[in-house]
Amino acid sequence: MNARTRRATGFTLLEMLVTLVIVAMLAAVLGQGMQQVARVEERLQASGADSQLNMIRREWLRSLIEASLPEQLNAKPQFHGDATGFSFASSEALNVKGSIGGVLHLSLRRDPGRNTGAVILATALSADDQAATPALLSWRGPLGSIKYLDMKGQWHEQWPLPNDLLLPLPPRAVLLELGPEAGGPLLVAIPNAEIPRKRLLEWERQ
Repeated sequence: MNARTRRATGFTLLEMLVTLVIVAMLAAVLGQGMQQVARVEERLQASGADSQLNMIRREWLRSLIEASLPEQLNAKPQFHGDATGFSFASSEALNVKGSIGGVLHLSLRRDPGRNTGAVILATALSADDQAATPALLSWRGPLGSIKYLDMKGQWHEQWPLPNDLLLPLPPRAVLLELGPEAGGPLLVAIPNAEIPRKRLLEWERQ
Protein backbone atom coordinates (compact mmCIF):
# COMPACT_ATOMS: atom_id res chain seq x y z
CA MET A 1 0.00 0.00 0.00
CA ASN A 2 2.79 2.41 0.90
CA ALA A 3 4.75 1.53 -2.27
CA ARG A 4 1.73 2.17 -4.47
CA THR A 5 1.16 5.57 -2.81
CA ARG A 6 4.78 6.53 -3.37
CA ARG A 7 4.52 5.58 -7.07
CA ALA A 8 1.31 7.62 -7.52
CA THR A 9 2.78 10.79 -6.04
CA GLY A 10 6.11 10.75 -7.96
CA PHE A 11 6.98 12.19 -11.43
CA THR A 12 7.51 9.91 -14.38
CA LEU A 13 10.27 10.50 -16.91
CA LEU A 14 7.72 11.48 -19.55
CA GLU A 15 6.15 14.10 -17.29
CA MET A 16 9.57 15.61 -16.54
CA LEU A 17 10.43 15.76 -20.26
CA VAL A 18 7.11 17.45 -21.05
CA THR A 19 7.70 19.95 -18.24
CA LEU A 20 11.22 20.73 -19.50
CA VAL A 21 9.94 21.22 -23.06
CA ILE A 22 7.25 23.65 -21.88
CA VAL A 23 9.76 25.61 -19.77
CA ALA A 24 12.17 25.80 -22.72
CA MET A 25 9.40 27.06 -25.01
CA LEU A 26 8.37 29.72 -22.49
CA ALA A 27 11.98 30.78 -22.05
CA ALA A 28 12.42 31.13 -25.84
CA VAL A 29 9.24 33.20 -26.17
CA LEU A 30 10.21 35.44 -23.26
CA GLY A 31 13.73 35.82 -24.67
CA GLN A 32 12.42 36.95 -28.06
CA GLY A 33 10.03 39.35 -26.35
CA MET A 34 12.84 40.87 -24.30
CA GLN A 35 14.98 41.26 -27.43
CA GLN A 36 12.14 43.07 -29.23
CA VAL A 37 11.62 45.36 -26.23
CA ALA A 38 15.34 46.14 -26.20
CA ARG A 39 15.27 46.97 -29.94
CA VAL A 40 12.27 49.25 -29.48
CA GLU A 41 13.99 51.06 -26.61
CA GLU A 42 17.15 51.53 -28.70
CA ARG A 43 15.12 52.96 -31.59
CA LEU A 44 13.22 55.30 -29.30
CA GLN A 45 16.44 56.52 -27.73
CA ALA A 46 18.02 56.99 -31.18
CA SER A 47 14.98 58.83 -32.53
CA GLY A 48 14.89 61.03 -29.43
CA ALA A 49 18.57 61.90 -29.86
CA ASP A 50 18.07 62.60 -33.57
CA SER A 51 15.08 64.82 -32.80
CA GLN A 52 17.06 66.87 -30.27
CA LEU A 53 19.99 67.15 -32.68
CA ASN A 54 17.66 68.33 -35.47
CA MET A 55 16.21 71.00 -33.15
CA ILE A 56 19.71 72.27 -32.36
CA ARG A 57 20.63 72.37 -36.06
CA ARG A 58 17.37 74.15 -36.97
CA GLU A 59 17.94 76.83 -34.34
CA TRP A 60 21.53 77.32 -35.49
CA LEU A 61 20.35 77.66 -39.09
CA ARG A 62 17.66 80.10 -37.96
CA SER A 63 20.22 82.30 -36.18
CA LEU A 64 22.47 82.35 -39.26
CA ILE A 65 19.65 83.49 -41.57
CA GLU A 66 18.28 86.00 -39.04
CA ALA A 67 21.71 87.64 -38.91
CA SER A 68 21.81 88.26 -42.68
CA LEU A 69 23.91 91.34 -43.39
CA PRO A 70 22.49 94.33 -45.30
CA GLU A 71 23.65 94.87 -48.85
CA GLN A 72 26.40 97.29 -49.85
CA LEU A 73 25.99 100.14 -52.31
CA ASN A 74 27.27 99.50 -55.84
CA ALA A 75 28.05 95.87 -55.04
CA LYS A 76 26.71 92.54 -56.16
CA PRO A 77 23.81 91.41 -53.92
CA GLN A 78 25.00 89.00 -51.27
CA PHE A 79 21.53 87.57 -50.69
CA HIS A 80 20.31 85.90 -53.88
CA GLY A 81 18.65 82.61 -54.61
CA ASP A 82 15.75 80.61 -55.99
CA ALA A 83 13.42 77.82 -54.91
CA THR A 84 16.25 75.33 -54.42
CA GLY A 85 18.85 77.42 -52.59
CA PHE A 86 20.31 80.81 -51.79
CA SER A 87 23.54 82.55 -50.84
CA PHE A 88 23.73 85.08 -48.03
CA ALA A 89 26.22 86.99 -45.91
CA SER A 90 25.63 86.52 -42.20
CA SER A 91 27.22 88.30 -39.28
CA GLU A 92 27.04 84.99 -37.39
CA ALA A 93 28.98 83.27 -40.19
CA LEU A 94 32.08 85.41 -39.72
CA ASN A 95 33.38 82.82 -37.27
CA VAL A 96 32.37 79.78 -39.34
CA LYS A 97 35.51 77.94 -40.44
CA GLY A 98 36.04 78.17 -44.20
CA SER A 99 33.49 80.95 -44.71
CA ILE A 100 34.97 83.59 -46.98
CA GLY A 101 33.67 87.02 -46.03
CA GLY A 102 30.87 85.50 -43.98
CA VAL A 103 29.11 84.20 -47.13
CA LEU A 104 27.24 80.88 -46.91
CA HIS A 105 25.43 78.84 -49.54
CA LEU A 106 22.31 76.94 -48.52
CA SER A 107 20.82 74.46 -50.95
CA LEU A 108 18.22 71.69 -51.03
CA ARG A 109 19.51 68.37 -52.36
CA ARG A 110 17.53 65.26 -53.26
CA ASP A 111 18.71 61.67 -53.47
CA PRO A 112 16.34 59.98 -55.97
CA GLY A 113 17.61 56.50 -55.11
CA ARG A 114 16.68 56.83 -51.46
CA ASN A 115 13.81 59.30 -51.98
CA THR A 116 15.29 61.65 -49.40
CA GLY A 117 15.69 65.43 -49.23
CA ALA A 118 18.40 67.32 -47.39
CA VAL A 119 19.58 70.81 -46.47
CA ILE A 120 23.21 71.46 -47.40
CA LEU A 121 25.05 74.43 -45.89
CA ALA A 122 28.36 75.03 -47.66
CA THR A 123 31.00 77.75 -47.56
CA ALA A 124 31.93 77.48 -51.26
CA LEU A 125 30.00 77.66 -54.51
CA SER A 126 31.91 74.78 -56.07
CA ALA A 127 29.58 71.90 -56.94
CA ASP A 128 32.28 69.40 -55.92
CA ASP A 129 32.62 71.00 -52.50
CA GLN A 130 28.86 71.04 -52.00
CA ALA A 131 28.57 67.39 -53.05
CA ALA A 132 31.10 66.46 -50.38
CA THR A 133 29.37 68.54 -47.71
CA PRO A 134 27.32 66.44 -45.27
CA ALA A 135 23.62 67.18 -44.86
CA LEU A 136 22.67 69.57 -42.08
CA LEU A 137 19.08 68.26 -42.03
CA SER A 138 17.57 65.33 -43.92
CA TRP A 139 14.22 63.64 -44.31
CA ARG A 140 12.39 61.03 -46.37
CA GLY A 141 9.97 62.22 -49.03
CA PRO A 142 9.68 65.21 -51.41
CA LEU A 143 12.48 67.72 -51.69
CA GLY A 144 10.58 70.83 -50.60
CA SER A 145 11.24 74.43 -51.69
CA ILE A 146 12.30 77.89 -50.52
CA LYS A 147 10.23 81.10 -50.65
CA TYR A 148 11.07 84.74 -49.93
CA LEU A 149 8.79 87.40 -48.43
CA ASP A 150 9.00 90.94 -49.84
CA MET A 151 8.16 94.24 -48.14
CA LYS A 152 4.57 94.07 -49.45
CA GLY A 153 3.89 90.73 -47.81
CA GLN A 154 4.06 88.66 -51.01
CA TRP A 155 5.98 85.42 -51.39
CA HIS A 156 8.38 84.76 -54.27
CA GLU A 157 10.55 81.86 -55.43
CA GLN A 158 13.39 84.15 -56.49
CA TRP A 159 15.44 86.85 -54.76
CA PRO A 160 16.22 89.63 -55.46
CA LEU A 161 13.14 90.41 -57.46
CA PRO A 162 13.66 91.07 -61.18
CA ASN A 163 13.64 94.73 -62.25
CA ASP A 164 14.03 95.90 -58.66
CA LEU A 165 15.54 99.38 -59.04
CA LEU A 166 15.81 100.02 -55.31
CA LEU A 167 18.78 99.13 -53.15
CA PRO A 168 18.66 95.33 -52.88
CA LEU A 169 17.84 94.17 -49.38
CA PRO A 170 17.48 90.74 -47.83
CA PRO A 171 13.86 89.54 -47.82
CA ARG A 172 11.67 90.15 -44.80
CA ALA A 173 11.46 86.41 -44.19
CA VAL A 174 12.51 83.09 -45.67
CA LEU A 175 10.31 79.97 -45.64
CA LEU A 176 12.03 76.60 -45.99
CA GLU A 177 9.62 73.76 -46.73
CA LEU A 178 11.29 70.81 -45.02
CA GLY A 179 10.09 67.28 -44.36
CA PRO A 180 8.53 66.20 -41.04
CA GLU A 181 11.67 64.30 -40.00
CA ALA A 182 13.56 67.63 -40.18
CA GLY A 183 10.93 69.41 -38.08
CA GLY A 184 8.63 70.60 -40.86
CA PRO A 185 8.53 74.12 -42.39
CA LEU A 186 11.07 76.61 -41.03
CA LEU A 187 10.01 80.28 -41.14
CA VAL A 188 12.82 82.76 -40.44
CA ALA A 189 12.23 86.51 -40.12
CA ILE A 190 15.14 88.78 -41.04
CA PRO A 191 15.02 91.95 -38.91
CA ASN A 192 16.37 95.20 -40.29
CA ALA A 193 18.32 95.97 -37.14
CA GLU A 194 21.43 97.96 -36.30
CA ILE A 195 23.40 95.01 -34.95
CA PRO A 196 24.08 93.38 -38.36
CA ARG A 197 25.00 96.80 -39.77
CA LYS A 198 27.55 97.33 -37.01
CA ARG A 199 28.94 93.86 -37.58
CA LEU A 200 29.17 94.68 -41.31
CA LEU A 201 31.15 97.87 -40.58
CA GLU A 202 33.54 95.90 -38.36
CA TRP A 203 33.87 93.28 -41.09
CA GLU A 204 34.67 95.92 -43.75
CA ARG A 205 37.33 97.52 -41.56
CA GLN A 206 39.30 94.29 -41.27
